[in-house]
Amino acid sequence: MGIPKLLFLYQLITKSTFQSLKPHYNSPLISTQIRKITQISTSVDNSLHSNTVQFLANSPKKSVIPLIEEYEKVNVVKHNELKKIISTLRHKHLFDRALEVSEWMTSRSIGRADPGELAVRLDLTGQVHGVDAAEKFFKEVNDHSERMHGVLLNCYVKANLVEKSLSHFQTMKDNGLVTSALAYNSIMSLFTKVGRLDEIPTLLFEMEKKGISPDIISFKNCLKSLALKSDTAGLEKLVNIMENQPRRLMDWSICCLIANYFIDGGCKDKAMYYLQKAESGIRDNAVGLNHLITLYAKLGDLSQVMNLWRIHKHVCKAQINVDYMAMIGSLAKVDAFEEAETILREWESSGNSYDFRVPNVLLLGYCQKGKVEKAEKLLEDIISKGKTPISNTWSIISSGHIKCGNMDKALDCMKKALELVTEHQGWVPNQETLLSILKWLGDEGTIEEVDRFLEVLSKSVPMNQEMYSTLLRANIRHGNEVGGILERMKAADIDVDEETSKLIE
Repeated sequence: MGIPKLLFLYQLITKSTFQSLKPHYNSPLISTQIRKITQISTSVDNSLHSNTVQFLANSPKKSVIPLIEEYEKVNVVKHNELKKIISTLRHKHLFDRALEVSEWMTSRSIGRADPGELAVRLDLTGQVHGVDAAEKFFKEVNDHSERMHGVLLNCYVKANLVEKSLSHFQTMKDNGLVTSALAYNSIMSLFTKVGRLDEIPTLLFEMEKKGISPDIISFKNCLKSLALKSDTAGLEKLVNIMENQPRRLMDWSICCLIANYFIDGGCKDKAMYYLQKAESGIRDNAVGLNHLITLYAKLGDLSQVMNLWRIHKHVCKAQINVDYMAMIGSLAKVDAFEEAETILREWESSGNSYDFRVPNVLLLGYCQKGKVEKAEKLLEDIISKGKTPISNTWSIISSGHIKCGNMDKALDCMKKALELVTEHQGWVPNQETLLSILKWLGDEGTIEEVDRFLEVLSKSVPMNQEMYSTLLRANIRHGNEVGGILERMKAADIDVDEETSKLIE
């Protein structure tokens, strides 16, 4: 069947779907339609991987091994498909699930583990069981290549083990196992986390001295270290080095990164220079234009924000939800709320799928500027149009009420947010907002209010020290016996914080 016939059948079956899925960038109609056909064929794929992805969407915290074993009863489980599942699980940060599949694959002797799989297994072991388990696996495996050493180094770095990381790094260098920038980048990352910023540029010069070419990650680490120290002079010197590299490093994304650092350092002119340089290399790149819009908003340049939005609409033809979110958030940042509401109305009539994260950006902007009444009015208008807010919407309004000192209203909004949470949604409240409400309840709430709120909250957040402290403070304030609460805390291995301990005494 030729392409024209495929296109005809596709349009016949799902014409309305095609009309609603506009291309995000300029591309020939044929290419766009073929891409949609590919997406449809993927959606009806009945492979083990596709079944696993669908299972994870509904039950992200459950093991996929029973699913694989059920599939195995009537199908051959292929090595490459299991590798693909492990990759997907890692991408979703479900490391324990990925390790289960890796171990199951080994127990069934499905395929021979290649060096890449061993490296993945080592990384997963470290992620799930910690450094000691990773070291044990490393010693058991007869593969002490540069790759495996590098993964073990990453395990030390992730655990912030400075001495072990440096010792292992030195061992790698002594044995000629540092031939690329990867290990250096790991140490740079560690030094950033522990605040040893002065040593990062030294590593860059050591690499060049040893004939190891720094990659873009190396330069980014150095840029970040200088920005964190507010060393704008050093930043400028490093940027000059980057511009004189034989390979092209200064693409639009790096220019935006450098501009952002100069904005933070108060160097507006230098920031403008790199923003203009980035703009010359972006053209019809929607992601790049969104970055520019956000950075010009950070500079407070409303006229350039509006100008780039006009360019966006001209060169990209169609704007998707993330584009509207970037624009609305940028307008809110520069207090251009009328313009932001205009863009929101434009989005509502765009034909894009309704995603509450878009209006949430404007609601958050209002709340951050202390305009919670405006946010509530906007939300009321949206609800009157038949739209149902998500949990995060009510959490945003709750934070706005906290900022304005309306704790009763903040509590009501947070309860609405929690009541919307389903078993598999995975949403948890903003920590700062939640702690403010818990502290207020402990200091001023009635026992009934505290009990009701904790009952709803505990369905999304396991009982922790802050929640127990709220319960204790409220009961102590009302003269109630707290021995039972302390016993529950002891059974859960949760300590009483210092402030609450003084109250008990």
